[in-house]
Amino acid sequence: MSILFVVNKGKICISIQAQNAAEFFDKIARARPLADIVEARFDSLPEAELKVVLSEIFTKPEKISGRILATFRPGEEGGFRTLTLDERLAFWNSGITEMVWGIDLEIDIAKKIQFRKRPKIICSHHDFEKVPDDPAVIYEKLRASGADILKIAARIDDASDAVPLWKLVDISSRDGMPIVPIAMGEAGKWTRILGNAYGSPFTYAALDTGDAAAPGQIDAEEMDSIYRIKSHTRATSVFGLLAGDTAYSLSPFIHNAAFDEAGMDAVFVPFQTGRIDTFFRRFLRPETREIDINFKGFAVTNPLKRDVIPHLHGIDDAASAIGAVNTVAVTEKGFWGYNTDAQGFIEPLKAACGEIKGARAAIIGNGGAARAVIYALKAQGAETTVLG
Repeated sequence: MSILFVVNKGKICISIQAQNAAEFFDKIARARPLADIVEARFDSLPEAELKVVLSEIFTKPEKISGRILATFRPGEEGGFRTLTLDERLAFWNSGITEMVWGIDLEIDIAKKIQFRKRPKIICSHHDFEKVPDDPAVIYEKLRASGADILKIAARIDDASDAVPLWKLVDISSRDGMPIVPIAMGEAGKWTRILGNAYGSPFTYAALDTGDAAAPGQIDAEEMDSIYRIKSHTRATSVFGLLAGDTAYSLSPFIHNAAFDEAGMDAVFVPFQTGRIDTFFRRFLRPETREIDINFKGFAVTNPLKRDVIPHLHGIDDAASAIGAVNTVAVTEKGFWGYNTDAQGFIEPLKAACGEIKGARAAIIGNGGAARAVIYALKAQGAETTVLG
């Protein structure tokens, strides 16, 4: 794999939403120290509160000084309320475009606004059902708008579904047109985490946990301190978690803290997938992969510990005996599987209980982890009974 060494120039854009004027300005003030850009979701405000906010802005412009990105998105594009075309035009022609650093417009309105002072313009497309059949067509339509930055966001359920969006990064780089490709939802978090390293001008984050403006947004502190997204480049070693559901896992917190402590140029990223064959085909196999990411290895968990084995070039003795793999190394010579569950289970048990030869143990469950536990106990001479 050829790796392009580039400087990460990406930034963090914190999206804020509010129900009233006081909350709106409070969140902007709180976001400023954490963000390079603050996206102010004006569409989240009820009509009466929107009028209060605009009045405050026009009389006290310092309240939205700095890099404020204004968004007024209709419901069909992921906005917080129904907005007619006339309502949207009235908002953008109110004078707000002269007060902010940038604005985010949808394609249907991008060429209908007159500017006395042109801000930075983002033209965006959102699909909350799936990735468009041909994202390149959407890209060209957005590009024709004359915007400075493009954004395409689409909802996905499997990490592999985001590949067509990610391919736009190289296309936009060739065209000299910055793009923010976002796969929404838990399965799309990898696009938010790796975007800056691969050329996106910024990535979106939430101000607080549980206050996301879009599915899959990670809070800004986590993006900065856990994933360290501003420090990575295409040369950064990427390790991932392969799982059917990555939302519950603490692995990214544990591994990224270890990488940081060790001073490693590496990041651990969740890849939610239920289609391991598709993942290997689109992300990994040299003859079929569609994008280049500098993968070095994976942790594998439920329900993929057995399913991953046919896609590997070899596995260690423990994995062979257990019939499950929880660790995959990606090397120039192929993909190699290991099982560390058995050792990870038995060593603490021996430290706590001492000799376990002849002990009787009941194991509840029969998945990959349970098989590793049984293997480890039997290797130490314990008697095992499987329940369930």
